[in-house]
Amino acid sequence: MYDDLISRINEQVRILKTNRDIVQYLYGERRRLKELRREQIDLTKDFNPAKVALSAVEIFAREQLVANAYNAIQNSEEFNLDIYIEGFMEAVKNPATLRLALEGEQIKVYANMNRTAGTIEQYANAVTKAREELNIGPNREYPMSPAWRSHMWEEKYYGPAMEGRTIDHPSGRDVDVEKYIQDFFTTIAVRVSNFNSLAPYWSIIEYGTRPLASDTGGTAYPVIRPQRFLKKTADEVRAEYAGFFRENKKIRNDLVDSIKKIENALIFIDKKFSEIESQSDIQPLIRLTLERQLGERFSYVDAEKLNEEINRIISNPDISRTRTLGYTDAGKAIRPRVTRIQRLIAKYRVD
Repeated sequence: MYDDLISRINEQVRILKTNRDIVQYLYGERRRLKELRREQIDLTKDFNPAKVALSAVEIFAREQLVANAYNAIQNSEEFNLDIYIEGFMEAVKNPATLRLALEGEQIKVYANMNRTAGTIEQYANAVTKAREELNIGPNREYPMSPAWRSHMWEEKYYGPAMEGRTIDHPSGRDVDVEKYIQDFFTTIAVRVSNFNSLAPYWSIIEYGTRPLASDTGGTAYPVIRPQRFLKKTADEVRAEYAGFFRENKKIRNDLVDSIKKIENALIFIDKKFSEIESQSDIQPLIRLTLERQLGERFSYVDAEKLNEEINRIISNPDISRTRTLGYTDAGKAIRPRVTRIQRLIAKYRVD
């Protein structure tokens, strides 16, 4: 947009026939460019690419966390049950679970599910309490070896309830499979009832099966594969932020570049005014000089009244007071001293 700014101004100056028309065009163009430069400088001051990018990824981050967490628990065999999913997703959706921050221009992603979901120690405690309540742990009345307890859990409880397995008794007699299934879900319900947090098992979903304080030997079943939903979310958020940051950094650089081009165009306009100063069309020149001297107040001057006043002073050198040429927003009259205009006439007039 600004690459050919000077070329366009120069071409317009070439097309115009008189100094009066050229000066009038340059006045308008300079006023327009100054206002545009002011606007873009204000935009640049308030435009922080990192903060804008951070704001843009806030909603994305929370949506991705929810989606990734839900997929993770669906893929975690042991915890893919409504009784687990409900508490897990409530913790995930807690605003305190995920926090984004800036370190310089880099984004930092902090996840704290220990705070909102609970700890693995709390989960282990709930497992231990459930064993005690149901008399199925190592301290039961008739204890079993760790290996046998693992076998029983896999073959008679978890397998039938979660994997649809059948139970074959060594003697060939019928086995009440439904009772084992019911016992499995009772065990899970008692575990959950002993939670003092929403989802203290979350780290098993994130990192996979891991040692627990409640372990009494044997082999864990099922073995949960790491889902890494928190890591995946953090990676996705960082990638999304990087894209937004690049875009916003380019926008800011373009703003800075456009300001430089506008400033170069303003320098070019001033140069054109200097070239015109030797011409005999004195009204535009006086107008230009007054604009420079009056500054912002010149924007309130009525151009026709100014031209009339210049002609009046030219025709009557004895005039001692100028007429009002306009009013500011506060109602203050704009009335340049007559001696100022007389000096300008003397400077620019060609006899």
